[in-house]
Amino acid sequence: MLAGAPVIEQGMVESDFFELAAAGVRLLGEVGLGSVKAGYEAAQMVAWARKAGIQSTIHTGGPSVPGSGYIDADTVLQADADIIGHITGGTRHCRCRRSAVCARGVRGGSRSFITATNWPG
Repeated sequence: MLAGAPVIEQGMVESDFFELAAAGVRLLGEVGLGSVKAGYEAAQMVAWARKAGIQSTIHTGGPSVPGSGYIDADTVLQADADIIGHITGGTRHCRCRRSAVCARGVRGGSRSFITATNWPG
């Protein structure tokens, strides 16, 4: 059974990602749902995860759970996660900047976009 996608947190180091991979983790929880919200900080951890064979995901738009924050297009691009969630969501970010994320977002055809949203417009 495959289950669980740990959220990255401030203070994690490269060896943490290899330990997670050795334990069977193949997917990280969305960047932005834990304490790591800055694109530059996420980028380092996403790179470590990728090196360890773990895919990464990132939230986009406004806060979705307690403790999460707003993730704008610039943060999405800087973090360089493998899977971008909520790209068609109802936030101003998604409506105004999604073309920039999509245009710059494909890394060798390996990036995925999750388009699910609860916004009617």
